[in-house]
Amino acid sequence: MTIFFHILKTIHTKLKILNTLHKESCRVTCENGGDILELGFGAGVDSNFIQTHKIKSHTIIEIEDFFFDKLSQWASDKSDVNVIKGDWKSHIPKNKKYDGIFLDLWDCCEEWQECLYQTVKKHSKVGTIFVCATMPIFDKDLFINDPEFTYEEIDPNIKLKWYHLLSHFIRLIQRNQILAYSNKIRKVTYKG
Repeated sequence: MTIFFHILKTIHTKLKILNTLHKESCRVTCENGGDILELGFGAGVDSNFIQTHKIKSHTIIEIEDFFFDKLSQWASDKSDVNVIKGDWKSHIPKNKKYDGIFLDLWDCCEEWQECLYQTVKKHSKVGTIFVCATMPIFDKDLFINDPEFTYEEIDPNIKLKWYHLLSHFIRLIQRNQILAYSNKIRKVTYKG
């Protein structure tokens, strides 16, 4: 697992295309400042991007032991970071609402779409921005068809040809599935 972590971190930090897309996704998520919820820590690259913005708090939920240990080490000197060991579907603090919610999970599935929709709705303030970088878990129709949300696709104006190829390759190796990231940032805003 350590080797996989270092490969993942190297890919995220060294590839400008991947870096640019994730950096822009985190910027959009943090537009309101305030309290940010990140679902899944992974290699911590997105967490680092989120930390570059003026935010009040940064809550990160991670279920995998290995990545949670990395998260705990990473957060040890950051007073605005709250780490939670657990599943995003059941371990988000019950009455907490956030100004931005960011999701980039590897092991997601279509059956979680309704749960994700309900989670975003439950933990959003008026104006909360939600960005999901994981296509298979994100059903934009759930948000488009709800008058309490607005949906927009933001073109980051970067060439993503190699990013898509890399995304397919990594997912094929990891789960024997061909799943890919979007070439646009999908921004959902809660209107209340």
